[in-house]
Amino acid sequence: MGNTSDAAASTSGAFFVRIHPSRANMMDTLTSQESAIVKQHFTYWQAQLKQHALILGGPVPIDPGTFGILILRVPSLLDAEKLMENDPAMQAHVMSYEIYPLSLVFCDCTH
Repeated sequence: MGNTSDAAASTSGAFFVRIHPSRANMMDTLTSQESAIVKQHFTYWQAQLKQHALILGGPVPIDPGTFGILILRVPSLLDAEKLMENDPAMQAHVMSYEIYPLSLVFCDCTH
């Protein structure tokens, strides 16, 4: 499941999340079940974007092994953890995550 850094406070209410697929090359070799869960994962985060809890997110396609990132803006670490635990990919154990507090210095964020 999730992992949270020791420095849990964020002065800006922002958090950096690194998402790890459950297996190597998963995004290139999705099973039909994983594909359905990944679609639910994308739909979930699109909704969070509309609600302004998600600032940005996407895959980092590097070798060896793609990972994903999210930048969240929520009031607390607990809120960030709740968002992550409600992600269908986390619930299905298709992905795991790490959360780190983020001090936003530069952000073209209108909300």
